[in-house]
Amino acid sequence: MKNDMGIVAVDSSSEVGALLRLSWPIILSLMVQGLYNLVDSMYLARLGEKVMSAMSLCFVVQNMSTFLFTGMATGMNARLSKALGEADLSAAKRAVFNGIVVQAAITALFIVFGCFFTRSYFTLSTQEEAVIENGVAYLQPCMILGITAAAQIFFERALQGCGLSKYSLYCQMVGFGLNLLLDPILIFGWGSIPAMGVRGAAYATILGQGSAAIMALYFNIKKNPVVFSQLLHENRYTKREVGRIFYIGIAASAVGIVTSIGNYCLNRILLGFSTTANAAFGIHCKIESLMLIPRQGLNVGLITLFSYYRGKLQIHRIKKTFRCGLVCIGAWSILCTVFLLGFPKLLYAPYALSDEMLEIGIPAMRIIGLTQIPSGCMTVLCAFFQATEHSIYTIAYALIRQLIVRIPTAFLLAKLGQIALLWWCWPISEVLSDLANVVFFIFAWISLMRELNLPVMTCSTKELLHEAEL
Repeated sequence: MKNDMGIVAVDSSSEVGALLRLSWPIILSLMVQGLYNLVDSMYLARLGEKVMSAMSLCFVVQNMSTFLFTGMATGMNARLSKALGEADLSAAKRAVFNGIVVQAAITALFIVFGCFFTRSYFTLSTQEEAVIENGVAYLQPCMILGITAAAQIFFERALQGCGLSKYSLYCQMVGFGLNLLLDPILIFGWGSIPAMGVRGAAYATILGQGSAAIMALYFNIKKNPVVFSQLLHENRYTKREVGRIFYIGIAASAVGIVTSIGNYCLNRILLGFSTTANAAFGIHCKIESLMLIPRQGLNVGLITLFSYYRGKLQIHRIKKTFRCGLVCIGAWSILCTVFLLGFPKLLYAPYALSDEMLEIGIPAMRIIGLTQIPSGCMTVLCAFFQATEHSIYTIAYALIRQLIVRIPTAFLLAKLGQIALLWWCWPISEVLSDLANVVFFIFAWISLMRELNLPVMTCSTKELLHEAEL
C-alpha cells in the first residue's frame, strides 16, 4: 500500500506479514553481502594458514566498519520511518540528509585509519611477518576505498526505510555477482591479468560494493523521489538530527562494534596458543556471522515497525510485533543451534581444514552454539530499545556481554592452558548479560508507557516480560 506522501508504507493489517515483508529483502541482501567475505575466504584458504590468520584479523576491522556503517544507516532509517509514520515529509528529508552527513564522517575516519594505521594494527597483534604483509595487502585498500561500502549500505537502507526493500536486493545481487566473477581472476590471475593474491580479493570486493552503491543511488532517485527530490539543494543540516541519528546508530551498531573489539582481544589470546587456533577461530566467526544474518535482517524490520507504530501511537501493534519477533528469531535460532551442535564438520567442509584446525574448531562451534537461542531473544529487546530511543541499554548490554564478562573470563580460562576450556566464556557471559538485559527492558517498557500516557503494568505487559525471560 501507499500512504498519502506516495511512499510505500507499512501494511499494519498483520504484524507477521509486515515483519516478513520488511525483513526478507534485507535478509537476502545481508546474506549476499555476507557471501563477499565467505567467497573471499574460500579462495584465500588455498593460499595457506598464514593468509587465513591474517584474514581473521582483517575480519575484525571489516566487521567494525560494516557495523558502524549499518548502524548509522539504521539510525537514519529509524528517524525516516518515524517521520513517515507521522506523515512529516520535511522531517523525512531531514533524516536522509543528516544521515548522509553522519555516514560521510564515519567513512572519513576509516580512510584515515587505512592510510596511516593499518600496519600498526597488525604489528600490535602479531610478530608473524607473513601475517602482517598479507593483512595489510587486504585491509588497506578496503579501508581507503571504504566509501563504496558506506554508500551501498546507506542507500540500501534508505530504500528499506520507505518500504522499497526489494530494490536493495537487486543491488546486492549485482554487486555479489561481480565480486564472485572477479575473485578468482584477480587473486590467481587470468590471461594478461597478473595474480594479485589477497590484494586482488580486496579489489574484487570494492568493485562489487561500488557497483551495488551506484545502483542503489539510481533506485532512490527513480523510485523514491518524494524523499530524494532536491535533497542536496536544501540546507537541512541540524545538530539535533545528527545527534539523534548518531545516538540510535551507535546503539544499533554497539553490539557489533563491541563484538569486534572482543574478537580482537580473543585473537590476541588465541595467538598465544598458535596461528592455527587464530585461523580456526576466524573461520568460525565467518560461518557464525553468515548464520546470524536472518536475525540481523529481522532486527532491522523490528526497528522499522516499532518506530512506525510508536509514531502512530499504536501500543497494541508494538506488543504484537514484539511477540512476532520472538517467534521468528527464536525459530531461526533453534535451527542454527541444531546445525552448530550436530553438524559442525559439515559447516567447515568448504574450507578443507586440516585435522589440527578441525580439532580446535569443532568444540568451539558446539560450545558457542549453546548461546544462539538466548542471544536471539535478546535481539528483539535491543530492537525495541533502539526504536524507542533507549539505545543506552543496548550499549550497556553489549559492554557487559563482550568486554566486562567475556574477555576477562576468556583470559582466566586461557591461563589453564587448555584451549577447549576457553570457549566456555561464551555461555558464561551470555547468562549474565541476558539477565541484565531483561532488567533494562523493564525500565524501557515503563518509560514507553509513561510517554504514551498508558498504565505501566497490564496483562499484556506481564506476558511480554514473561516471554522476554524465556
